[in-house]
Amino acid sequence: MADAAGGLTSAKIASVGVSAQRPDRLGLSINDMLVRSKRNGGLWHNGTLIIAVDEIQAIAAEDRRILKVLHKGLHGCPILLLGAGLQHATTRLAADLPAQDGRLDASGISRFAERLTLGPLDRGDALQAIVLGLDAMGHRLGEERAAALAEASMGFPQHIHGYLRGALQAAAKHGHLGNDAALKSALAFGDQQRARYYQERLRSMEQPARMLDLTKHMIASGKRLAFWDEAAAVLSTALSKGDPASDAATEANNVLADAVSKGVLTTDEYHRVSFGIPSFHDHMVAEVAALASEG
Repeated sequence: MADAAGGLTSAKIASVGVSAQRPDRLGLSINDMLVRSKRNGGLWHNGTLIIAVDEIQAIAAEDRRILKVLHKGLHGCPILLLGAGLQHATTRLAADLPAQDGRLDASGISRFAERLTLGPLDRGDALQAIVLGLDAMGHRLGEERAAALAEASMGFPQHIHGYLRGALQAAAKHGHLGNDAALKSALAFGDQQRARYYQERLRSMEQPARMLDLTKHMIASGKRLAFWDEAAAVLSTALSKGDPASDAATEANNVLADAVSKGVLTTDEYHRVSFGIPSFHDHMVAEVAALASEG
């Protein structure tokens, strides 16, 4: 329950699956069920339900209708809906989506109480995550050695997880984390996990090689970002060389949109694109250099 200062004084957490079938066996819609629960007894007395949806950008049209019922709140139940997803999640929630029957579903959500952009942890928080994370798993690591792992993670939670796994493997191999060999092993494992994460993001794209073209342009310009139209022009030129008959301009914009939707690129308020995470940019620069040395 939220106290007067806005904090959480008590909470119960449950992980549930939501069926897209409507209505239920009793012929009640989700809204009807919530209304009935509000009218019958004290189920909602002094209580608030917080529903968190991860990867919300991947939601299907049928499931989005459920969210809209919760979002509109006509049922009168105190429900707070939280969604976490990639940058294009709000566009996805607002757009008309194809339903299973082939028709476009217009039950979008375009109004949001607040949007928060999550970024890397600062140095102190990243260090704390490493130290306390290992401590919770029964391993003590001094701040000096933990700082090396925190710095390598660049404060990105996914990478922190990788370096924590590396530390656990190093502890299992060396028996402790107190020497340079163990730290080196933990860093090497974390580095591998970081590169693997970027490679997975790239593989999820339809044309990942186009990101090499964009990286070459960023290297030449000495910048880590480019305006959308600038990036589209670079990709359009590269695509035209591969297939002069193609609609390169349209395809270039589709490639950029795909990169954003797969978490490879991010955009800012000025419609500039970048790899978002500094180490992702560095990874792409290394890939360009490696390919150049092979050629």
